[in-house]
Amino acid sequence: LQAMPQTNGIQPQQAMQNEDALQAAEALQAADAALPTVKLRYDTGVNSSSIGASGTPNIEVAIRFAPADIINLHGAKIKAVDIYLREQPADGIRLNIRRGDEIIYTQNVASVPAINEFVRIGLTEEVLIDASDDLYVGYEYNQQDGMFVAGVSTGPAVINKGDLISLAGSPFESIGLMGLDYNWNIAVLVEDNSGIVDLGYRIYRNQEAVADS
Repeated sequence: LQAMPQTNGIQPQQAMQNEDALQAAEALQAADAALPTVKLRYDTGVNSSSIGASGTPNIEVAIRFAPADIINLHGAKIKAVDIYLREQPADGIRLNIRRGDEIIYTQNVASVPAINEFVRIGLTEEVLIDASDDLYVGYEYNQQDGMFVAGVSTGPAVINKGDLISLAGSPFESIGLMGLDYNWNIAVLVEDNSGIVDLGYRIYRNQEAVADS
């Protein structure tokens, strides 16, 4: 990555890829293929950099899905969240899921199982998607200056959806609007009660589409 100027104390750092990280990614892909799940994400599924913020001990990163994005998943279960950390925060991370402005689920992870690769955090309680409001999924952590914890993939940034950050409890902002053209390496694994997610259907007559569900 080309070096970018500091923006509100937020800086990118190039990530290192290694054989273990590639093998871990392949293992997650194989697991996905065996599960009746849908993965919601804005990143490419490949880590390219990580973000750090100077002078800000508490950071939260998140992705957001508007009601129109998840209408076909209303009532479906969120099973797990995939994340990519470049460094390990000393006191771990806290996974947060919001419905609109309300936090509906938190889960503390004292130590993320691995860094420099995607890891999957399974939810310990049932969380259902409510498509009547925005869905936010992300994690927060405390960092020391010089750390670059949260992994990102190359853009273009999906503004105010794939690139949200909160510094020291401030309202979420878009890093894309700060000049950082990335999306967070966060993916949400969703499965409905029957294990099969209904994504709608299209009706054809004489090979022409005539209606959508």
